[in-house]
Amino acid sequence: MTKKARKMNLKSKGSRGEIRIRDFCTKKLLANAVVKAGGSLGQFDIISLHNNCVLLIQVKSGRIPTEEYIALQESVSLFKEPLYIVLLITINWGSRDPERAFSIRHLQGFLVNDSLRTPIESNLTINELKEMICQR
Repeated sequence: MTKKARKMNLKSKGSRGEIRIRDFCTKKLLANAVVKAGGSLGQFDIISLHNNCVLLIQVKSGRIPTEEYIALQESVSLFKEPLYIVLLITINWGSRDPERAFSIRHLQGFLVNDSLRTPIESNLTINELKEMICQR
């Protein structure tokens, strides 16, 4: 397989993952509107609008590069909770179980202690995410 063919396959795999999460936001999280960024040229792949909050979502089909993860964590300070919720969702392609189809990480920025910056994040189940949306 050539480099070009492999790149196209990875790009289409990423797009399929984004569509999967877009449909999840519409059907399971009952979003009022969901926008999928074409070509994922921005910080977030999906923006999901709800009554009391906005989900800003980065979708990954594999491992997230460290630099990209740090940039996502840093962007949290620009989008303050409770209105904005920044999520990193990783697709688990091999799973047939809807509860394990993807992992959801709620990114909350960095805890700064002296010169150390520790990322603050929590893993969420689908029900915990629904609850978080309803509470806002």
